[in-house]
Amino acid sequence: MKNILLVTSLYVAAVVGAGFASGQEILAFFVRYGNLSVLGVFAAAVMFGFFAFAILEGCRHYGCSSFDRYAEKISGKIISVVIRILSGLFLFCVFCAMLAGGGEVGGAMFGVPKSAAITIIAAFCLVIFSAKRRGFVMFNGILGAVITAGILFACLYILKYREMYVFANMAVKVGISSVSYVSYNLLTSAVTLAAFGSRLKSRRECVAAGVFSGIVIGAMMLGIWCVISIYYGKISLGALPMLTLMLRQNPVLSAVYGLILLAAMLTTAVASGYGVIDMVGGFKLKGNLVGVFLVVLGYLFSGLGFEGLVDNAYRMCGYFGLLLLVIVAVDVIKRSKNRKKSSILKRNE
Repeated sequence: MKNILLVTSLYVAAVVGAGFASGQEILAFFVRYGNLSVLGVFAAAVMFGFFAFAILEGCRHYGCSSFDRYAEKISGKIISVVIRILSGLFLFCVFCAMLAGGGEVGGAMFGVPKSAAITIIAAFCLVIFSAKRRGFVMFNGILGAVITAGILFACLYILKYREMYVFANMAVKVGISSVSYVSYNLLTSAVTLAAFGSRLKSRRECVAAGVFSGIVIGAMMLGIWCVISIYYGKISLGALPMLTLMLRQNPVLSAVYGLILLAAMLTTAVASGYGVIDMVGGFKLKGNLVGVFLVVLGYLFSGLGFEGLVDNAYRMCGYFGLLLLVIVAVDVIKRSKNRKKSSILKRNE
């Protein structure tokens, strides 16, 4: 059970970044389509759980402890190289975006210059990277649980004395949004799942981790969806809808949620940076040279700004995420057929 909870927490930490915790992703992918979009939230939760199981079980089945090795097993050498390059580029862009976003939130909360806030966050990431896998597990594992509790508490707090009022819209767009949203997040979370899937020793544990992950992520998505739906179209929600709504409640709650948002950016930055270093074999080198180079380069590119990085990088890699999603699904189907064949052969013997 301990390993299931740990893997789930690491997965949640990789998925719940600035866009998720701020409510902007839930608004853009679901709320804008009205009442019907709640079905998209449930569909996305199921897909998050299914693909967590698929990657964890795939890594266990193939004996993989890295995303590179897993990608090669399910797609072949040539395609796996393409997947590795594109995944690495996207993870680096996410890392830069989270540094920039964390700098903005940290600067706004503590009144320090944005560049100084980015420097502090970048240095903190380097400390985590220098601790290698142990540091990553401890940091993202603990904060993943804290972020989950914080988001759920904040949503329940707002909903306690409020009535729901939402709007209606189209089914096809909701379906497309659900699939694209999951594939989009799979790019960053797949590396984390592959790296720690080896902790699970049986197919049953992989199923449990997938189901639990789907429930946890789905609960947070539903909570944010409910809160934002109340106010959507009635007030200006700004770039950070959840933080805007927390400010309407009380200063203490807004300060706490600001820290949750900052923590979400940190965990995503650490997960993305860890993925890049792991892909290029940086953890096998002495002196953490790759980690230092990544942080310095990330600091320089973070100057492009959070909004610009998110818009360009995420848009560029959106379709690639869908491709990865399809490849993983096909591998699950193949393994399922092979398992059935083996079962039939054993019965006939």
